[in-house]
Amino acid sequence: MQLSLERVGLNPKKDVVILQVGGQSARFAALKAGSIDGTIVISPFTVAAHSLGFNVLFNMAKLGIPYPQEGIVVSRQYISKNRQTVINFLKGFLEAIRDIKTNKEFAVSVMAKHLKLDPKKDRDALEDAYQDIITEQIVRNPRPNLNAIKAALDLMNANNEVKASMDPKQYVDAGLIEELEKTGFISSLYK
Repeated sequence: MQLSLERVGLNPKKDVVILQVGGQSARFAALKAGSIDGTIVISPFTVAAHSLGFNVLFNMAKLGIPYPQEGIVVSRQYISKNRQTVINFLKGFLEAIRDIKTNKEFAVSVMAKHLKLDPKKDRDALEDAYQDIITEQIVRNPRPNLNAIKAALDLMNANNEVKASMDPKQYVDAGLIEELEKTGFISSLYK
């Protein structure tokens, strides 16, 4: 949020008050109740927010800020002792990405189930979520982005949250994904 505010010309320490309100559902409820003036929402809540008269100020995903959104975290020790288990997990993860990117109806039905939305009544919100998240944000090859890790480290360091090494390579190991690329596993998923 801080980087996004800076990108649109605001000072996150002076121009706004940032509160920890909770997860997406709690933030959306606080917005609807008028307890907060704005919040971050992602699809499918964007459609609901629009229908209630709220306006999008900016789309964080389209600001071009390298920032780690999600990742798979495991210790180096675990990898060294359970390498094949981690590779098998990554293969399943990559197959799931393929499935949601190539089978829209399956992906929409899974989203509806887990978000507790009606597949027919909430179709617009689910379509928006599919386009916004699955089509535009989820990538076929989820390689760690070192620039994104560096941006997160810089921000944490600037906020005095951590004093740690600023070298993103100390926190990321792309070796297993690279191995799956070299063997042709990832490209074979989309043939």
